[in-house]
Amino acid sequence: MTAVTKSRNSVVKSLTIDEANFIRGRDLAVAMLEEADDLQMNEPDATCPFRAYRDGKAQIRFTEAFLLQLIADPSMLDGFNAVLSAKLGDQCDCPASYYALSMVEYSAGAVGGDGTMSAPLNQEPLRTGVPA
Repeated sequence: MTAVTKSRNSVVKSLTIDEANFIRGRDLAVAMLEEADDLQMNEPDATCPFRAYRDGKAQIRFTEAFLLQLIADPSMLDGFNAVLSAKLGDQCDCPASYYALSMVEYSAGAVGGDGTMSAPLNQEPLRTGVPA
C-alpha cells in the first residue's frame, strides 16, 4: 500500500504507508525542536526547571501539544522517536532541520545505500561543540 505525499522540498513521490507515517512523525518532532530553538533564542529561561531563572513565572511546557498529537496518532511514533533519539543522544548544537532525514537514513544498512549519506564527515553540516 502506498501514499502520495509532499516532502519538505515539495517533490511529490509515492511512499509506503510506513514511510509516510515515519515522515509525519519525523516532521512533528522537527517542528517541536524548532519551537524549542525559537524559545531558546527569544525566551532562553522560559523552559528552565528553576523558578528563580524564570523570575517566578510558570515554566512554558511547549511539548504538550506535540505529544497529544502523537498520542492521538501513534502511527507517527517511529519517526518521532528517531528524531528525538538522535537529538537527545547527539552532542552537537545542530538546528532541528538537521534531523529531517529519510526513514532509511535512520535504519540499518549499507553506508551510501538507498540514497543515504556516503561520507558523513565530508557532507554533514558544521557541528559545534564536538571535538574534531
